[in-house]
Amino acid sequence: MKKNKGITLIALTITIIVIVILSSVIITTVKKSNSTVKQARISTKVYELQQVQQSVIQNYIKYKQTGNEEYLVGTKCNSQDTLNTYKEELGIEFKSTYEDYYILGSSDELKKIGLKNGEDSYIVNYKTGEVFNYTTKKTEDGNVLYINGNE
Repeated sequence: MKKNKGITLIALTITIIVIVILSSVIITTVKKSNSTVKQARISTKVYELQQVQQSVIQNYIKYKQTGNEEYLVGTKCNSQDTLNTYKEELGIEFKSTYEDYYILGSSDELKKIGLKNGEDSYIVNYKTGEVFNYTTKKTEDGNVLYINGNE
């Protein structure tokens, strides 16, 4: 009898089927984990926005109680054009004129309002509780990172 040293067609077919099954499982797992990571990033941005809003409201209450303007952390917005840019670009309806808005642009300012690990910059209105993340602007799913003060 003749000895064949090659692989049979059946063995080759089974190997290919196993590789296809493993590949589909890996691809499905990667897609699910990417979706989970994306949702985690979105949740983090929204949570940080809510934290900034809570701090802004607390600081405004302290300001009203004491009259101490040190509670109004940030740099006053110096132009209506700044707000109009975001209004046109993102469809945000800011509630008042630029004089009522402050820009929280540095990590020191964010620390002063109680946000320890904030990386983004914000436009805030202490009177209305509005908060807008102007660094990121939108989440990965397209929602604008803005709280209008009534939420």
